[in-house]
Amino acid sequence: KAAEEELRVSEEQYCRLYETMAQGVVYQDAKGAVLSANPAAQRILGLSLERLQSMTSMDPDWRSIREDGSPLEGPDHPSMVALRTGKPFGPVTIGVFQPKLNEHVWISINAIPLFHPGETEPYQVYTTFQDVTGEYIANQQYQLLFREMVDGFALHEMIWDEQGKPMDYRFLAVNPAFERMTGL
Repeated sequence: KAAEEELRVSEEQYCRLYETMAQGVVYQDAKGAVLSANPAAQRILGLSLERLQSMTSMDPDWRSIREDGSPLEGPDHPSMVALRTGKPFGPVTIGVFQPKLNEHVWISINAIPLFHPGETEPYQVYTTFQDVTGEYIANQQYQLLFREMVDGFALHEMIWDEQGKPMDYRFLAVNPAFERMTGL
C-alpha cells in the first residue's frame, strides 16, 4: 500500500508539472504522430490537442522554416532527426506557423528519443520547446541595425594581465561601415 501511495503521489506530481509548466512538451510515436501535448505546447503552437493529435512531424501544415527563412521539411524536424539517429537533437531554433496569430512563432526546441529497455530503436520521442519569438525578433533587429548603421562599430573584448591591467584586445564583431572605414 505504501508503494502504491508513493506511486500515486509521484504520478500526481508529474501530471501537475506537465500541465502547468511554461515550456511546451510534445510526445510522438516512432512515426512522428503526436500522442500528447501539454497546455503550454498547445498555446505556443496555437493548436488544440485534437488538431495536434491529427498531425505528424511530416505534415506540411506545420509550415516550419529555418532561421534563414528556408522551409524545414518533415524529415529535418528535430523529432524526426532524433528518431532517425537515436540521439538527442537540439537545441535548434525554428519558425513554426501559428494559425491563431497568422504568423510564424520562433521556438527553441530539443528532441529526445525514448527506448524500451534493451532496444536500440526508439519507440517514442519527446520534444521540449519554448517560445523565443521576442528574443529572435530583437536579435534580427539588432543584426539589421549593426549591418546598416552608417557609423563604424567594432565590438571587442579586453585581455587583461595577471595584475588586472589591460594588455590587448580582440575583435568579436565589426560592421560593414567599420570595414569600409578601416580597410580591415
